[in-house]
Amino acid sequence: MHETSADLVSLQDLLDRSAAAAGSHLRSILTPERRLTASEVSGRLTGMSLLALATVTARTADR
Repeated sequence: MHETSADLVSLQDLLDRSAAAAGSHLRSILTPERRLTASEVSGRLTGMSLLALATVTARTADR
């Protein structure tokens, strides 16, 4: 783990803001007890990993 304390604070802020902005459906899936902290995310991404992420915007969802 090479992240600094400041990195983890920034990541936690991003995770918290993202969760706060999530819609009701996503909040029903990603309940607080299922969410990982920044430290937990960092710990799980140690070593070689393949991570695929996708996002959707309101504009995309309206199509």
